[in-house]
Amino acid sequence: MTTHRTTATQGRSAIVVFALSALLPLLAPSALPAQVAVFPVQNLSFGTIRAGMPEYVAPDDVARRAELELVGSGRVVITIALPTEMVSAGGHHVPLLFDHGDATFADRGGGKERSFDPNKSANFNIKASDGGGTICLGGMALPDASQPPGRYTATITVQVVTPGT
Repeated sequence: MTTHRTTATQGRSAIVVFALSALLPLLAPSALPAQVAVFPVQNLSFGTIRAGMPEYVAPDDVARRAELELVGSGRVVITIALPTEMVSAGGHHVPLLFDHGDATFADRGGGKERSFDPNKSANFNIKASDGGGTICLGGMALPDASQPPGRYTATITVQVVTPGT
């Protein structure tokens, strides 16, 4: 298992995405195991947090969504451990909300984009002809009326498992 880390943009509120690479199933030698590698592409970024101003990032917002690239083929189970808040260096907290439709999966081969609830595990089959897919994640930051502006961060853990591991 390999862990990849991308860094948050200075001066902006961002969530650092940790991606756990896909685990290969332990199958009989005659079976063709699914093989999927995971590469973080971009962190989820809410920009500058302002007091009392909720900030929503849609999974189709190419500039601010989190994005992970999957390379390979086979059946995968995606599980995302989502934070409930971001924290500033000064200890201030901003609640986060992730809901159904805040995550999408799209095949590389031009297949349809499918939304899913990032709060639940999701199963997808990546065809060998597609060669991979993309996971995108959005969400909402909910600062209160007295929220100090500044940089807020949190960590999201994404686990991509090929069944049989």
